[in-house]
Amino acid sequence: MLMSIDKIIISNRSALQTKYGSTGFQKIQSTVKQLIAADKKRKINGLLVFIDDPKAMKKAKGKMVKDPTDAEQCKNAVDSLFHHYTPDYIMLLGAQDILPHCRFRIPIPDDDDNFVPSDVPYACDAPFSRNAGDFIAPGRVLGRLPDITGGTDPSYLVTLLQNSINWKPLKLSAYKNYFSISVKWWQKSTKISLNNIFQNNSKLKLSPPTLGPYSKPDLGAMMHFFNCHGGLRTSEFYGQPNENSSSFPVCLESNMLEKKISYGTVAAAECCYGGLLYNPNRPTKIHLPISNTYLQNNAVSFVGSTTAAYGPADSQGGADYITQYFLIAIQKGASCGRAFLEAQQRFVEKGDVKMDPTDLKTIIQFLLLGDPSVTPVESDPKTTPGKTPVKAIMNKDAHDIKERKERRWKLAEKSVFINGTTDAPVRIEAPERGSVKSDIKKELRKYKFKDGKKMVYGFKKRKGKAKRLTTEHEYRYHVYSNVKKGGIIDTLRLLVIQEVNNKVMEVKEYVRR
Repeated sequence: MLMSIDKIIISNRSALQTKYGSTGFQKIQSTVKQLIAADKKRKINGLLVFIDDPKAMKKAKGKMVKDPTDAEQCKNAVDSLFHHYTPDYIMLLGAQDILPHCRFRIPIPDDDDNFVPSDVPYACDAPFSRNAGDFIAPGRVLGRLPDITGGTDPSYLVTLLQNSINWKPLKLSAYKNYFSISVKWWQKSTKISLNNIFQNNSKLKLSPPTLGPYSKPDLGAMMHFFNCHGGLRTSEFYGQPNENSSSFPVCLESNMLEKKISYGTVAAAECCYGGLLYNPNRPTKIHLPISNTYLQNNAVSFVGSTTAAYGPADSQGGADYITQYFLIAIQKGASCGRAFLEAQQRFVEKGDVKMDPTDLKTIIQFLLLGDPSVTPVESDPKTTPGKTPVKAIMNKDAHDIKERKERRWKLAEKSVFINGTTDAPVRIEAPERGSVKSDIKKELRKYKFKDGKKMVYGFKKRKGKAKRLTTEHEYRYHVYSNVKKGGIIDTLRLLVIQEVNNKVMEVKEYVRR
């Protein structure tokens, strides 16, 4: 009987060799073998697969990747490997110059992201496409253990692999202490998130006045949560005193983290570009991305966005949900990969069956950086909710593996359900009709928006959708923008107006993180 594979570590041999040379590649490959041996002791059977290896891909009935920059080839290869091995974990090894992100156009007024880099398609059964709406229902546990984009020293990636090799779960109490910073005028939203995650918001720092640097006891907390401004290719997070201010003080720099992060830290950032793995050496040399720096300093996972993210200033939505759901799942004993997948699915389920464009961008832009099989919090079967007390487990290892497999089946089934009951928006050209036009003008005046830049979104029935059990309603979203240009950050507000059957049903206001 062949040994089942629980975890596939996917990379590109030629890209690694080109980047690090033969000696550096050998160091990385040797450390991966050590990780596989360590995982085996944790009852996880691992396998390293290079998607440019013709033999390995032929065995999986897939095609080898000939162009390491071609996302379609890489997505097809990952799909072949997943269907052949049906692993519980997929770990992408390397930054986007080893395994590329998939890229999508998600038009939003005054949003200047030309495309959204994403790892979500690798976690979906849907075949490769350039339509973001095809990937709103991830069902695979997946994470990316990155190296440094454009780097040439293998020691960074070796360090991250060693952290996974040596990790042992801690008691839940270790993850009740936290470090958190919020833009001052978003504090209402951040406090709600912290109350949901930690049942208190007493340790929240506001920017301004928070400037850093921070003490080792502060940064030594095992969970970190940020709701700050972020910028494209910057190693900093920023604060802002109020909506109308053009002051954006730095509240965190990546070099503030050096030697102050506890081994096993888990971090989540709502900030724009918080998960962007930019090249720190081109076009000019700057500090490493904050996400890379966290992992270098012994954090085991970091959840962040590759592009501009959105959420309300004084309530909850968008980036608030996906980040807090992740940290909540970690505290419940999930592996980092499962916690992130549960957060993604919970985020989509929380929203309307017809997604608005900001929600579509949110589900596509956030990614998990770290080994997805690392479990920060040790399991405690005595406190497992909803289970009948078990007096004895005859074969604990087999029992644990069986439960892990069952969880994966349930997550895969939930993915199918979400895909069959949720639709993604597409931009359309359509004027307001009848009384809707005057109702929208009232909302614009109420929220102090001008009847200026806007986009309208509708919905197309996608192939393979399950039949609705209820009567279809006609949905549209009218999205208006209000941007204030700044020297560092552009303050952008969006008003998302939901129209159902020619009536305004819901209005949401978002701000760019």
